Amino acid sequence: MIENIKDESFSKTQFDHALDNLCYEFYSEKEQNIKITFINKNENNYSLTFDINDSYVEFIHDLLDYGINKYYVDFYGCNTLLNLYYTYDRTSLLTVLCHHTLSCREGIFYKDNNVYLFVDLKKDESINEWLKYEDKFINDGILQWESQISTTLTNAKGRRLINMGQAYIFVRKIEREDGIILPYIYIGRGKLSNPRASKNIKQSLLFDIILDNKIPEYLKYDFEIPSVEAD
Repeated sequence: MIENIKDESFSKTQFDHALDNLCYEFYSEKEQNIKITFINKNENNYSLTFDINDSYVEFIHDLLDYGINKYYVDFYGCNTLLNLYYTYDRTSLLTVLCHHTLSCREGIFYKDNNVYLFVDLKKDESINEWLKYEDKFINDGILQWESQISTTLTNAKGRRLINMGQAYIFVRKIEREDGIILPYIYIGRGKLSNPRASKNIKQSLLFDIILDNKIPEYLKYDFEIPSVEAD
C-alpha cells in the first residue's frame, strides 16, 4: 500500500516513525507499562489489539477529518520541516525530527549536523545563579544567548557550538504561566556570532545570534524586545 502513494510530500521515514510512536517505542519502560496498547508490532508488521466496529470506524473518520483540517490551517503554504512562528514543545519537535526518543531536558539538542536551542527568556528566581542564563533580545534581529555551563572557547563543547555556525531557535517568555507549561515559538535559524566568555562562575559562552528573520511586531511585547526610537 505504501509503495503506491504518489504524493511527493509523503515520507516513509516519517510514516514509520509515527507508527512506532503509536506503539510507544520511544517511551521509557516505565511509561510503556502505564500506556494502553492499541497497536502491536511484529518485526515490520502492525496489527490492532482490538476488533473494529462501526462506531470505531466513524470515530477514526472524524479524527482524520479534524487532523487534516487542522493541518491545512496550521501548515498551509509551509514547504519546510518547521513552521516559522509556530509553537512546539520538545516532544513535538523530536517527533518532527523522527528522533529515536521523545525526551530532551536540556536547552540544546544536536541532530543530523544541526543544533536546536530552547530559550527561556525569564528564569525561575529559585534556581541557582549559574543557571540564570543571560538570554535576551538585543533588538528584533539579534538574540543574545548563553550556552550551557562548562562550555569555553577552547573545550570540546565550545568548539562544537562555534563550528556549527548556525542554529534553529525556539523561544518562550517563561517556562510556566498560571501553572501551565508554555510551548516554545520557533523563530527560525540564526547565525552564531561573536562567541565570548560570560561572567558565569561555572564557565559558559555568550553568542549574538543574528536571526534570518526579524521578530514580528506581535511577539515583541512578550519577548521584551527594546523599542527603536524613530529619528
